[in-house]
Amino acid sequence: MDRTPSVRVGIDVGGTFTHAVALASADGTVLGKVRVPTTHRAAEGVALGVAQALRRLLDEGSIRASQIAFVAHSTTQATNALLEGDVARVGVLCLGQGLEGAKARRDTDLGKLDLPSGSVDVPHRYLDRQREGEGAEERLARELASQGAQVLVAAEAYSVDDPSGELAAMEAGRQVGLLATGTHEVSGLYGLRARTRTSVINGSILPKMMSAVEATDSAVRALGICAPLMIVRSDGGVMTADEVSIRPVRTILSGPAAGVAAAVVHLGIADGVFVEVGGTSTDISVIVDGRARERTATIGGHRLHLRTLDIETISVAGGSMLRASRDGAVEVGPRSAHIAGLPYYCFDPETQPSEAEWIAPLPGDPAEYIVLRSGDARWAFTVTCAQRTLDGHCPPVGAEAAAKLLGTSGEALCHSMLRAAGQRVAEVVRRVAEEANLSGARLRLIGGGGGCDAVLPAASEALNVSWQRCEDADVISAIGVARAVLRESVSRNIAAPTEDDLAALRAEVLAALVRMGAAAERVEVQVELDAAAGIATATGTAPANLETVPVDARTSEDVEASARRAMGLANEAPLDLLCEVGDLRVYQSRVKRAGIGGLLGGRREPVAVVDGCGRVRLQREHATVVVADREGTSQALRGLVEYGDHGARVPPTVVVLAGRLLDLGGVPEVEAAEALVRAELAGYPAAMPVAFVRGDR
Repeated sequence: MDRTPSVRVGIDVGGTFTHAVALASADGTVLGKVRVPTTHRAAEGVALGVAQALRRLLDEGSIRASQIAFVAHSTTQATNALLEGDVARVGVLCLGQGLEGAKARRDTDLGKLDLPSGSVDVPHRYLDRQREGEGAEERLARELASQGAQVLVAAEAYSVDDPSGELAAMEAGRQVGLLATGTHEVSGLYGLRARTRTSVINGSILPKMMSAVEATDSAVRALGICAPLMIVRSDGGVMTADEVSIRPVRTILSGPAAGVAAAVVHLGIADGVFVEVGGTSTDISVIVDGRARERTATIGGHRLHLRTLDIETISVAGGSMLRASRDGAVEVGPRSAHIAGLPYYCFDPETQPSEAEWIAPLPGDPAEYIVLRSGDARWAFTVTCAQRTLDGHCPPVGAEAAAKLLGTSGEALCHSMLRAAGQRVAEVVRRVAEEANLSGARLRLIGGGGGCDAVLPAASEALNVSWQRCEDADVISAIGVARAVLRESVSRNIAAPTEDDLAALRAEVLAALVRMGAAAERVEVQVELDAAAGIATATGTAPANLETVPVDARTSEDVEASARRAMGLANEAPLDLLCEVGDLRVYQSRVKRAGIGGLLGGRREPVAVVDGCGRVRLQREHATVVVADREGTSQALRGLVEYGDHGARVPPTVVVLAGRLLDLGGVPEVEAAEALVRAELAGYPAAMPVAFVRGDR
């Protein structure tokens, strides 16, 4: 048996740099990390930078290619293609009949596809299945090809239930030399117009993504690495290259998603705001109960049948250039040193700028950016430069030269730049935290990325909350890639799901992950219901190979200390361990509240659920906890039901099960909540308790 230590490799392809990191599969130790410029303009594309990073990682970390058991990378290819309009032309072949077909024809004729870079034509053909004879699909596919279509999208109203029509149209497209996809492949939800729009977006980036994945896979194989190449999805999981060739749209926001995945999986953040500060932009995401918030993706202002992590991206970062009005008001960005093609002043030890001047970084920009100059040489004075000047790691001559243009001191200018950057971040953090009802001890900032030291101290001060720099902040996204798991999510329109419906949904997700290479016994599936929209969603995760990166277990005292910190309790405050549910421990305290004038204002009963590694999985400021065995779960759930004008409703409740949490927040109907709990308890150990936590977020 081969006992060679195995290695997990993660590669984050950013706008400026490509970072690669190697982790020991046994314990997650960082074995090596490297950084190379991202090769956007190379003939091989970003694949060249990936290969360069991997080669250096192998050489500098003394790692053999045979040791690599997992290799994955994030990508900006899909996002950049849509932003820049570098897309393939897509034609839609709609199938239908009768009055229903007439509606389908209208819903699928998009006319134009609106992208951030402009609009592109989408040719359309309709096949009446009652009137058209054999061979009509191929004839119409040829007509679309004659209009310049490179990709065919097959669309039929109820293909999510019966995809045979779309499959036949897709095969006809392939027969005439087109790439082909069907609306049933990108979404299991009804709503033909949104499904078609999502499929057109998917098809428009299909050729580019297939080419990019093939080039990257070849680069990996050329180094002797046999592990299958994985790509980060928009929800932070990974999928195989084969899946990307079907649904490349799922890689939108792949890069930022990797950082959030690291925050949850590697750092074990339960509640907080993760702020990853790069060179050009900053990504901000909220984490609640150990899960990143999600949202429906939009392109060109149109909603897609696609869920992504809820990440706010703003154009301020460590590389943001100094921008100032002629009257001295200081701003930073949105242009960065990278976009302007200028080096950072603070990273050139030989820099001796003689003066500063106003420039327009790109054609059409206002001449409001200040750069440093010495002869023909120019440098950007960035947010990072300001921070390093104040820290004494950068000569002050640059700041003084820039400040002279504004009639101020170099020190004052640096402080103004940091405040401007911090305020931009603070404004977004304040809003997203309020939307998530994140406050008190649960609101903290976790900084990642190379520029977090420059931006987050001022943001923290503006918000009056603490912040911490995560370990290995410069490569945290690459670590997130290396630690990522296989993920699949399937949604269906089911108004009142039965246990059989939920079991079928689970089985579909399980089968999809097994096709990707997951071991069936290691797949975890969680089902969520959106009762208002009548949508059931099953999400499955599994290790991408048979090895995982464990986290050291903690003592009972360490776990209790984590619970106290989460609840803001002093060491002498009472704390009860209500129950242990597998690896999860449910704690509750009772704390006196101060009222007006110092009078007692009742009691606060905070709750924290902590795993055996000391990670807080759930925290509530005030909650009611009910513990039951498997047979008593229905009675316990009904004991929490609230009665009002709209009848019996389940209040926001989280069910603590062995190893996982089940959020009933979107399932107010009692019968649906009971069905969901019963489905989750299938095969559950009879002796294992179940805890219900009802309380405010």
